[in-house]
Order: sequence, then structure tokens, then C-alpha cells
Amino acid sequence: MDANTEPDQLPEPTMVLRHTTGDAGALLALWLVRRSLWTLLWLGIIAVVLTGTLDDLDGLEAGTITSASDGGPLALAPQLLLVLAPATRLGSGWLAILLAYPLARRVQQHAEGNRPRHWWRASVWSDRWALARALRDWRWTSPVLALARQRVGRAGRPILVAGVVLRATGILLFPIMFAVLVTRLE
Repeated sequence: MDANTEPDQLPEPTMVLRHTTGDAGALLALWLVRRSLWTLLWLGIIAVVLTGTLDDLDGLEAGTITSASDGGPLALAPQLLLVLAPATRLGSGWLAILLAYPLARRVQQHAEGNRPRHWWRASVWSDRWALARALRDWRWTSPVLALARQRVGRAGRPILVAGVVLRATGILLFPIMFAVLVTRLE
């Protein structure tokens, strides 16, 4: 696409979202999981600092926790938030690529036309991988997400509200996390 492309020739959100409510719902669910990164990360840092569990990790040696009632798993819960935050972001990204893969295959087949396909060539797979990643990023844009919310119907409204709440919570928790860090480090 060059700078002289007419507005009626620009790509549309319908090009990257299949016509099923399942695809739209899966995209929105992954968007919510992806959106939770900052909330989980700030909550994890606050919990680790307030509970002092980073200092207590040396005391957790093999054999000191013999049953669930010893509180071992609860002592590690703040660290689990710190692990869960980037894991949700990475996992949602990989799953979004898998959702975009059928679209990438269709785009690639359309672009190749009648040329003979050599599926064993590495370039075919690397091109498809690049297309899937680009389509994933395109599917995260607000016009595509708005179309997905429209396609899921009434369930789209709570998803939008949950996304706004997650974003606002992440923004509000940052200064709280910073204040907790400053007061605990003194």
C-alpha cells in the first residue's frame, strides 16, 4: 500500500476477523488477559514488598514445608503474581498468533495465486509466520476490537467495561506501588 491509495481501497477490520462469534469472543478474551499485565505486575510488587517474602525465600528450604497447612504455597503467592504477569502477556500473544494463523494461510494462498507451492521450503513457513504476527498486531487495534465486541453482541459490553477497569486499575496501582517501594526502602 502506497501513499496514493484511495480511502475506499484501505484495509478494513472485517478483513482480519472471521465471521464467527467464536473468533471474536476468543480475540476479546485474549485482549482482556493481555490487558491484565500491569495490574498483575503492580499487585505482585506491592504484595512482595508488603509481605517481605523476598527476604524469606532463603528460609524456604527443601523439607521445611511438609504439608499445605505449613503455609508454604501462601508464602509464595506474591511471587506467583510476578510470574503470572509476564506469563499472561506472553501466553496471550502466542495464542493470538495461533488464532491469526488460518488468516495468514489464506492471505498467503491468495497472494501466491496459481504459482506452484513448495510447502517444504523454509521461506513459505517464515512468510506465514511473519503474516500471522502482523495479523495478530492488526487484530489488537481498536477498530477490530470494536467489530469483535459488536459481533459477540451483549457479551461485548462487559468485556469493554472489564478492559477499562483493568487499564484504570493498572494506572492507579503504579503510584501506589511506587509509594510502597519508597516507604519500605527507607
